[in-house]
This record gives sequence, structure tokens and C-alpha cells, in this order.
Amino acid sequence: MPTLRPVHLLALMLAALPLCACGGGGGGAAPLSDDYAIVAVGAFAATDPLDDDEAQALWGVTTLDGLGELTGTYDANFAGTITLAESIPAGTTYTFGSSGDANLLFGGTNSFDGTTDAGDDLALTTNVTAGDQPATLALVRLGSGYSTAMLENFYRFCAWGVDPAGNAFSLIGSMTLNGTRGTGTAAVATNTEGTVTTSGAVGVTYSVSSDGQMTLDLDGLVMDGVLFRDGEAMLLAGGTDASSPPVMFAAIRQGSGLSDASFSGTYTLVGIERDGTGFTSLLGTVVANGVGTLNSNFTRNEDGVIVGSAPSVDTYEVSSDGGVSIEPTGPGPIGGITQDGNFVIIGGPPVSGNPAMYLLIRR
Repeated sequence: MPTLRPVHLLALMLAALPLCACGGGGGGAAPLSDDYAIVAVGAFAATDPLDDDEAQALWGVTTLDGLGELTGTYDANFAGTITLAESIPAGTTYTFGSSGDANLLFGGTNSFDGTTDAGDDLALTTNVTAGDQPATLALVRLGSGYSTAMLENFYRFCAWGVDPAGNAFSLIGSMTLNGTRGTGTAAVATNTEGTVTTSGAVGVTYSVSSDGQMTLDLDGLVMDGVLFRDGEAMLLAGGTDASSPPVMFAAIRQGSGLSDASFSGTYTLVGIERDGTGFTSLLGTVVANGVGTLNSNFTRNEDGVIVGSAPSVDTYEVSSDGGVSIEPTGPGPIGGITQDGNFVIIGGPPVSGNPAMYLLIRR
């Protein structure tokens, strides 16, 4: 294993996180002022063939003070080593542009680019800076009036992480949650380096605080994060104990009356994936035409090397309850879309292929 301290990757991920939102909704140029949950995952390939690839996930709460300074604390899982209540570096600053562009500077050289939604309630970012490890990070504004009882429905989810042996994996599946009881069941497909296995029904437990902060236990994988959009979506990271791998998790509640037309317009995509023997984070634009065709263009961070991707054309389908299927050459990644079509999660694929996770916001 590489001799890296748990705080080292964290410092790289949070010591300079220019979150340059490329479009999106966005308020004006005035800095935002509020509390945001933060969740992230990053990975790096070992340079020695005898070492394992490793990853780190983090989760916590940040405060944007309205004057351009960001403070807060986070916990982290660095390849199975847990650190608690780490402080975001002093002097961390942020700006949000009138077009929705945003920049968070954590005092170093590692930057994240991405986008915000129309209300600046959700920021999705990814690392596309030369020399830095691939990573994806989200900020979600905390709310009020949330409770465990709100989680009473069917949710689609996806997740991405790296196991203790250095194997990248993605999870895709669904869970049915039982509201106040704080329990449910899930069906999970796991893509580990292209080999897919499926589970029978597994147990789920969860709890939600009034500001939306939540804990979810998916068959022993415990994660912390946030419920948002009035209970329609969640973003979490973990695992919160040393026996669990670093992972980032997203879920969307099923909708109704949806179709291909629900996935329409220009979206910013961020994501992270296994790419051969290394890792890649992505930032780009996806244009959905509302009748089943996607046109995409990305910038990629391939283990610290920044490259452009040729434009691509894919097909997609949206089911009436909000399931999304991407089929570039066959059964591709799958996920879900919110009722208003503004937030999309994609993971998988459910057959052989590189484990991946993608998050999209409509501009």
C-alpha cells in the first residue's frame, strides 16, 4: 500500500476546491449565506504494481458566511481509515457568479469545476486540474421540516467506490422505504471491475434530522449525508466505519407521468469512473433532445492528465416512473430523474463495463 497519510488526500481534495460552476441556474454575484452538507469521493491509481489503488470519501457540513468565506468540518474514510471532525482549512473562500458560475478556493492548487441548480441549493463539481487525482464533490443546502417519516417510497440509487483490494465498484438498485419505522428493503447490483453480481432483498435502515441530514445503512454499508428537494433526492458518503470502503451514494424517488420528454435541455454532468487501470473524473455538457438522443462533450481528468473527449451521441429512455436508461452500444448505465427533470443520477453499468457514477443538473 502507498505510504500516504489519511489527511493527505483530504488536504488535496479540500485544500483547494475551486468549484467553478459551468453554467446552471445560479443567483447573482453576491456570495451565498447558508449551511451546506458536503459529500465527496476521490480515487488514485497506485504507481507501484505491488500497491493497491485507493480512494477516499468525505462528508460533513460547511457554512457559507455571505462574505465569501467557507468554514466547517468533515469526517472521512481514507481506504478504510476513519478520521473525524477535520476542519476545513482556514481562509477557504468562495464566489458565485451571476450566470451560476461558482468558485471555492480552499487555499491550495486543487480545483473542482461544476455547476449549481437554479436556486443554488445544489452544487455538483468534479476535479479537472492537471496533476490532481480524480474526484467528485457535491454541496447541498440544508433545509427544515425534514423527518424520517418523509422516506416512505420507492427510490432508485447508484453509488461508486473502491474496495480494500483496490477494486473499483459501482452499485445500482432500488429500495423501498417504510417512513417512520426507519426500515426498508433494497435490491442491489454490484459491478466490480466489470463483473456484475446481484443480491436478493437486503435490509435498509435510516434516520433523518429536521435539517435534512441523514444516516443510511444499506446492508451494513453505513453512510451520512443529506435528504433534499423535499425528500425527493439524497446524496451521502461513507462508509462511516473502518470495515467499509470509501463510497459516494445518490438516490432519487420514483415519479409519475414521466417520459423521454422529461429528460430535455442542456445539463452539466460531473462523474467518476474506472478507466482501464486508472481513474477518471469528468466534467461536461449533455444536451438531451427530449426524444431519446443525447449529445455530450467532456473534459476528463485521467489520473491527473487533462484531456478532451470527442463529442459523442447516445440514446436514452425514461420510464413513466422516472427510471433512466442510457444505451451507448447496448445496455448501458441506468438511474433516475426527478419529477421536474432538473436532477439526474446515472450509475453502473448493470453488465460488464467500467464502474461509473454520473450526476447531472439542468441549466
